[in-house]
Amino acid sequence: MDKLQIHISNFRAIEDAQIALNGITVLTGLNATGKSTISRMMYYAGYYANHYQELIDDRLNGMLEGITLYLLQYLDLLPDDERMLFIFKGYRRFSHKPFEEEDAYLMIDTLQKHYESGAQVKSLDRERLGKVLGKQFKNRQAFFKGLEELKEVIEGVYEFYRRLLKDRPPIFLRDKLSELFSTSKETLMKSISVREGTEEIVGPSR
Repeated sequence: MDKLQIHISNFRAIEDAQIALNGITVLTGLNATGKSTISRMMYYAGYYANHYQELIDDRLNGMLEGITLYLLQYLDLLPDDERMLFIFKGYRRFSHKPFEEEDAYLMIDTLQKHYESGAQVKSLDRERLGKVLGKQFKNRQAFFKGLEELKEVIEGVYEFYRRLLKDRPPIFLRDKLSELFSTSKETLMKSISVREGTEEIVGPSR
């Protein structure tokens, strides 16, 4: 890891602090002078700068939450061998594990085969899919088109996810620090600057 540099000013008890993490860093001071704030900021900024994918994964989980809940409702409809395959991969009702892209396609294909084999598409089935996609499906044919549309939505989500992993936009680190310190994003941006080597990760201009 490149040396991580943190500058905090006018934030809680801290008037001005500049810290460079390079080997062992010792932080000392009187009580109520901001040691805990600095320590937490150094830890979280360093951790998420080097585990950035966790922030992107959180975003992916949020984007797929509705789709995941929708697909998990149909696990019990699957034949035993196919249901056990998904359960073995960690997909269980109430687990909320997001579906991997290929697993989501496989689950939808399995659903399509279930209905194509003669199973009735009930109004509840159409309503559930409609809730996920934000539209109404009035008949069986529309329902099947909706399942194909669901695949396209999933494809778009994963394309966006891969782009985020490549570009590493710092907005997600900023938002995470804002959440952890219960402060507004505006205050955080004005008060805290984080650099990794020569590159600014979070600061007034970024």
